[in-house]
Parts: sequence; structure tokens; C-alpha cells
Amino acid sequence: MNKIQKKLIEILTFFSSDDVQAITDKKELSNLLTERFNVKQHRSLFIVDDSIAIRFSHSKTAKNTSSNTVLAIKKINELDDYPILSVLVTPGTNYVEIMNTTFIKKVSHSSKKIANNNLVGSINYSDITKEFRGISNSLSNIACLYSIHEKEDHWQNLKRIVNATQKIKPAKHKYAPDENTKGNIYSAIDRLESFIEGSNLMQIEANLDVRVNAEKKYILSAAQSYDHNVNLRGRIIEKLVSGTTNDIKKIKESLETNKPLSLTTKDALADYQLSLDKYNVAIDIKSSVLEKESQPKGVYIDDMLQFLGQANTIFLIYLVGIQLENKNIVTKLVPIFDQNILKGSHIENAWSGRDTRGHIQFNGNSMHAIETDTDYHINIMPKDDFKEYIDMLIRQ
Repeated sequence: MNKIQKKLIEILTFFSSDDVQAITDKKELSNLLTERFNVKQHRSLFIVDDSIAIRFSHSKTAKNTSSNTVLAIKKINELDDYPILSVLVTPGTNYVEIMNTTFIKKVSHSSKKIANNNLVGSINYSDITKEFRGISNSLSNIACLYSIHEKEDHWQNLKRIVNATQKIKPAKHKYAPDENTKGNIYSAIDRLESFIEGSNLMQIEANLDVRVNAEKKYILSAAQSYDHNVNLRGRIIEKLVSGTTNDIKKIKESLETNKPLSLTTKDALADYQLSLDKYNVAIDIKSSVLEKESQPKGVYIDDMLQFLGQANTIFLIYLVGIQLENKNIVTKLVPIFDQNILKGSHIENAWSGRDTRGHIQFNGNSMHAIETDTDYHINIMPKDDFKEYIDMLIRQ
């Protein structure tokens, strides 16, 4: 038994102990690992003695299933000579699996351009095989499975993974507007001008500001408590502003008791939707901590085009800027086609579906400048520029 195998046995013994299996919080478990072993952390990976990589995930159910994205295939390729473990922390059993290339089925996430000489994308938890040659991929069998992996051909594994990934059929397809819906999309700028001329924008902004002020204490608490998880922090703040009474109650209880929060959100265009006069208004809530750099993930282009293809639709962005140092929150409601919102933005395809147009990635500095400008005036794109911009989006 070599040095790596001995350390692997030691790590597996750690995870099989009763006290470790009783832990239901991944941060607590990773802290305990760090206390007991020589650990270096590289982003989401914990490396023990420069030889064993561990990735923690969390599930709100006690089942061995998760929709989480786990690790980039490029990183798995780099570390494939050593054991790479996935640890799924659940309210019941903590599931430990090995996820070297021998045990990866495909690359599901952000892998549209994957090739043998271009390893891009990440595996989802479901991409880890649960059984290999009749052997369960579980804690008691990992040492045996790693011994098998050591004898496998690394490059053949990569070829198999790439081939399986390239055969994935997209679940979503690009939205194809007809001439009528294209006309509605081009008219969105006219609708926006009419909408802003009245009191509608101020009325909605005042309503949202009341919601923010009512939950200010908890928004600030969420910004501090979930500083390590920007995605979850954003979803919590969205729910505090636009969620149901039950959503807000659940979040408050979690923040007050420091208990882990499981939060389900729909992958929809907007966080908040309402009808006002003749308009159907969709509002996307974007929060950020002003003391930190950010590149907020914007809207999916296909979803936005499909929404604007309907008559009488208005799409807005509600910016929530959190100032942790002075415990203050600044807000601003603006159209997505404000020129300063789109300044520095770009089209991002990496995190989108295989046959979609991708999404608009916002520039955090541009948003922060709007949020902190108390006299900010909306600056809508000129009509000719707007049509060119929409045509560019449709061509994506």
C-alpha cells in the first residue's frame, strides 16, 4: 500500500465515523476536516496532504441525489492521478463517492464547446456513476475503486467523457420570433417611454422600497451570513423583497437561529411580476455588496425576447446595493435598456443551455454607480440603437 492509498484509508475512516456522519452542515464538516488534517483550500476544493481532493455539496433531502454542479472537468483532469472525492452532506447520511475520470459519465454543465483538446464545463452530481462494474460507488468501496482507477487509461477515459457529452441533446432551444412578435419586441422601447412618462415607475419603486425597508435588518444579516455563497445570498435577498409571507418567515427563522437554509427558486425571467394599468411588468431583482467587485449574472436572452414579444410588456431591473460598513441599503428601479445598465455588459454563453443565445452578463461597477447616485436619471437607448441591439441579440 503506497502513501496515497494509506492517506485515502485514513480519510475514509474519518468520514465513516459516527460523529462525522451526524454532521448535517457542509461548512461545519469542512471545518472539522481542516482541524484534523493538513488541508489546503483552493476555492471549493479541499486538498489533504497535497494528495486527496475533496468537494463538499449539500442536499436538503436525505437521499443520494442532488442537482448541484460539482467540479470542472478541467480540474478533474489535472488531479486525476490522485483520489478525488465528492461528499454530499444531507440531513441523514453523508454520501461519499469517488469522481475521478473513470467514474464520470459526461459533462453536463457549460460544455457546449467541449472537445478532446478543449476540456470545458463542469460535472453535475448526477454525472458521477453510482455503480462501476457491479461495485457500488460508496464509502466502503472507494479504496477498491481507486485501485481500479489507477490501472485505467486516463486519455481513453477523457475521450469517452467527451464523446458522451457531445451526444447530449439540448432540452431548450433558441426562441424563434415571427414577424408579429419581432414587431412587439421592437416596440418595447416605445412602450417603455410611455410607461416612464406616467407615475407607474415611481409607484412600483416606492412599493419595492417599502418592502426593502421592512426587511432591512434581515437583508443586511443575509449579506453578512452568506458572504461565502453569493448565489444563495442573492436568492435570499430576492425572496425577502418579493417572496410570500411563508418564504420570508422561513428565511428570518434561519437567519435568527443560524440553521442551514434550503431555498427553492424558479428559474424564471423575473423575480416579481405584476399588472399595472395596461402593462404586464416583469422585475428582476439584482443585489450586491457595494464594497465588493461583482459581475452579476443577467437575464437569459431567449426568455427576455419571448417576454417582450408579447404586447404591453415592460421589463425592469430593481437594484439593491448593500453597504455593510455603514449598514445601509440603496436601491434603484431602472429599465434593462438603460444605457448605463448595459454599459460594460456582454453576452455570456458559458453557463447557458447548449442551443440557446446565452445571457446578458452585467457589469457590477455600472450598477453600483447607478445605485449610489441619488440624482440618477434614466437614460434609455435611442430607438435606432435599440433596434440594432435587439437584432444583435436575435442573431446570437
